[in-house]
Amino acid sequence: MRLLSRWKVPPLVTDCMAAFVLFVYNFPLLLYSAPAGPWVLLGIAVTAVVMVAGFLFRRRAPLASYLVVLAAAVLQVVLAVISGGLTLLPIDLLMLPAVYQVASRHGLPIWLPAMAAAAVWAGVAGGMPISGELRPKDIAWPVLLVLLAATWGVVARGRRERIEALAERVAQLDRERELRDAVAAANERTRIARELHDILAHSLSVVVVLSDGAALQLRSQPDQAAEAIEQVRETSRSALAQLRDLLGVLRSDETAHSPQPRLDSLPKLLEQSQLPARLDVVGEPIQLPLQVELAAYRIIQEALTNIRKHAVAVSAVQVALTYGEGDLRVEVTDDGHGKGEVLHGGFGLAGMRERAIACGGTLTAGPGDSGFQVVAMLPTREEEE
Repeated sequence: MRLLSRWKVPPLVTDCMAAFVLFVYNFPLLLYSAPAGPWVLLGIAVTAVVMVAGFLFRRRAPLASYLVVLAAAVLQVVLAVISGGLTLLPIDLLMLPAVYQVASRHGLPIWLPAMAAAAVWAGVAGGMPISGELRPKDIAWPVLLVLLAATWGVVARGRRERIEALAERVAQLDRERELRDAVAAANERTRIARELHDILAHSLSVVVVLSDGAALQLRSQPDQAAEAIEQVRETSRSALAQLRDLLGVLRSDETAHSPQPRLDSLPKLLEQSQLPARLDVVGEPIQLPLQVELAAYRIIQEALTNIRKHAVAVSAVQVALTYGEGDLRVEVTDDGHGKGEVLHGGFGLAGMRERAIACGGTLTAGPGDSGFQVVAMLPTREEEE
């Protein structure tokens, strides 16, 4: 059984075998069907050959095959009537697959007239017995077989169209999934790039400032130099831990597992910045979504980094968190001179703006009353989908 299931017979071979059996079985009845003479017998045999030929290419050209079979069948009936022989022969069974193929491959405007024509032929051929006695069942059975063949073809066509529609839907879903995966991957790369920029820009700038101060104070004030070096070590370790976590995400495609910076770490961030910064909190602090809290922290971190890199003669930096109804206002201002990052073409402001937009907020940045000002409005609740 397993060997037979693996051996698949080509459709053309099965068609040839079926046509050969019907053609051979047709010959014993030809003598009885055509007593009028050999020429009529030869004509009926030729119609049988034509019907077989039309049947064999029904898969490639269903409508043309049907027309050939129908024409040969009509001619056979005419010859049978002339000879006084049988009007229905075994070879006429080839009309059924011809009708089926048309109904399964063409729409209503084609298969319905084809079925009607075949049904008329079947009724006429079945209603002309040799005995001359007309019986209703002789008409009903051929017509019923034609209608069943056409109905079977319509059902097969509907099933095939449903399968094709499902296959197209599956392909479309696969394309949509690939597109979503590509967008998610691009968003993740953007997020990691922002994280790397924030970590490196902030940490390295702090390390540079502390290292310069330690180098200047190494001989005159060794205790303060040692304290600065200690801060360099802590900042470097923190940056390395965050970088290790991000690199681990890139290697394993997993979510970050180390603690993300929170707003309660802002005092330490301001201390590490080596800027004359002050933190003001207005309103009652509430529990924020993790994405919003991380965005607020990174915006403040990047704003402080920009102040160190681009501002001159800074004597005061104010960081303000204002908790309102439904939003959090994050404001970082300084009284230094310079143009912030606007004229430097960096990626800090763009990254801050992307962070704000990603969690449903907005960000504005530009010269303030004295110095540079960054203001972000972030929602305090996650948007419902």
